Amino acid sequence: MIPETVLIILFVAASLLSVVANCLHIPYTVALVLGGLLLGTLHLFVAPPLTHALLFNVFLPGLIFEYAYHLSASAIWRDRLAIFGFAVPGVLLSMVVTAMVFLWSSQYLPGVASVTMPLGVAGAC
Repeated sequence: MIPETVLIILFVAASLLSVVANCLHIPYTVALVLGGLLLGTLHLFVAPPLTHALLFNVFLPGLIFEYAYHLSASAIWRDRLAIFGFAVPGVLLSMVVTAMVFLWSSQYLPGVASVTMPLGVAGAC
């Protein structure tokens, strides 16, 4: 089977597992693990190789969207201090670190070494 067909079959199986998990009142992730074990033991098709591109571009966005879709606004509001307490300083720290690394590495890049760049502009890159 071609890899695209295998991915479509896996997404259909994941959708069916979602319905079954909802009917049986079990967590969706548990149903995914059990379904994966079942499909793995049946050897119906060769699983696509798990690469970084496949994981980050295909599976991870779907899992994040599914979790965000089922996240309640009251849970976010209840945990707002922890969310903003970690998210805001984390974003600011990552901006500063990115700007510093960009400024440090720009001296070694041809064509960029002669450009003078303020820290605020480097943080936006």
